[in-house]
Amino acid sequence: MRIQTDTTDSTATMTSTAGTAAKTTASTTDFQAIYNSKVQELWEDFAETGLTAADQALKKAGGEEALELKKEIEKRKKASQHPQTAQKETIHKYMPDGSLLTITTKNGQVVEQYRKKPHMVDVPDLASTPPKDPNDTAITPVKLKQVPKRNLLED
Repeated sequence: MRIQTDTTDSTATMTSTAGTAAKTTASTTDFQAIYNSKVQELWEDFAETGLTAADQALKKAGGEEALELKKEIEKRKKASQHPQTAQKETIHKYMPDGSLLTITTKNGQVVEQYRKKPHMVDVPDLASTPPKDPNDTAITPVKLKQVPKRNLLED
């Protein structure tokens, strides 16, 4: 008995689902037709006047001056954007070892990069020199270390 009940329920459900699917397909087709007609209408209006739907609404509202101003701004934006304009930038970085790293970029891409070693100068290394004894008369040698010397006029 249970099998018969399931069979009858499933066929009833299938017929109701098929009817719903047919209604859904019909409503989807109607919506697509309406949407396509609206898009075609907007495209024809744009082809005739050269104005978008928002611009046409602005024109109908009496905004002739605002529409002309908007077109003027768009022309200025297009005129200011030159694809041939190259932006060249040179960056100087002082590295921890004292060298100067120079990077040249063009439109955000590295074109040239080089490192200039600094002039090194000998200075006494105070950290490794032992403290002097006041009674000691012997001269202890002073250890030297090399430190980069920067010349701002040379960089």
